[in-house]
Amino acid sequence: MKKYMSFFCQFLRVKEWYPSKIPFAMCYLWFVYMQRGIEDMGQFAVVNILSMIFLGCFLAFSYMINDFSDIEVDKSAGKKKVICSQSKGTVIGWLIGLFLGGCAPLLCYQHLDVSLGMMLLLTYFLGYAYSMKPFRFKERGLIGLIECSVAQRCMPVFVIWMLIGGDRNIFLLFLLISFFMGLRYIFIHQIIDIENDRKSGVNTYAMYHYWISCAGVYVMFAIEVILLIFLCRMIARPKLCIMMPIVLILEYLQGRNVQKCIVANPFLTFYNVPLEGFYNIYFLIFLMICMVPDSQWILLYLGIAVLYLAAPFWAKFRMIIILFRNGRIKE
Repeated sequence: MKKYMSFFCQFLRVKEWYPSKIPFAMCYLWFVYMQRGIEDMGQFAVVNILSMIFLGCFLAFSYMINDFSDIEVDKSAGKKKVICSQSKGTVIGWLIGLFLGGCAPLLCYQHLDVSLGMMLLLTYFLGYAYSMKPFRFKERGLIGLIECSVAQRCMPVFVIWMLIGGDRNIFLLFLLISFFMGLRYIFIHQIIDIENDRKSGVNTYAMYHYWISCAGVYVMFAIEVILLIFLCRMIARPKLCIMMPIVLILEYLQGRNVQKCIVANPFLTFYNVPLEGFYNIYFLIFLMICMVPDSQWILLYLGIAVLYLAAPFWAKFRMIIILFRNGRIKE
């Protein structure tokens, strides 16, 4: 059983999108419910589960279709991915299944709402267009970075907004934070992969604009901090207003400690991305603390919380343990 689970996690690349992309998208959902209150815990649980299914299917689809388009490129670069051992028909079958699995439950829940259906089609199209010809935005310079961030970070928040609604200003703020965060991550990803991309003949923006890409990481980070300050001002709960600056300080101190183990710029690696813990762990914990329901629902509530937080917690602290066991790591 463990062998099969490991195979599917590698095939769907779960470790690459679950800890880093799902939690903050779900933060919008929890933020909206924090403001309006949980009147029906059953309905709240259903919306959470449906949103998780959509996010998991869509992100797995995006990563799988990227791997599918790069099979020959990865082979020439010496990368050994699970998808390379699967037949073309098997992969296409999985992609169709992930498309239907992400769209059908939400459409059934919303009684085949046409506008939601169009948004889901657009979301999956953007996930497809990033890596597949004739679009293949990943090799179209800066527009490719923007398309990737919109597809994988902004569109999921857009879909959740269409599902549950919410204050437009809060929605736009989450959308902007997601966009600039996504740009920062894709800049880092391309900077790290420059040598592999050069060997395999993939032309990325960072390959030809290295210093602009590095500067882009810092600019995106600064914009995110400004947007987070606005978010703090919009939060009506004193607990969050007090705890958010404390966590940002803890994030900084943790980054300083991790930096002692890395002979590299911490902003340009994935070992301890600044604000990662806040986006994927601490912010969601704050929202959960502010929304603890009556005792009769506490087990269901905690179950949902564990579902969201287990992966990012494990990914973050596993990386810290590895760093401190291995000593200094040079990049």
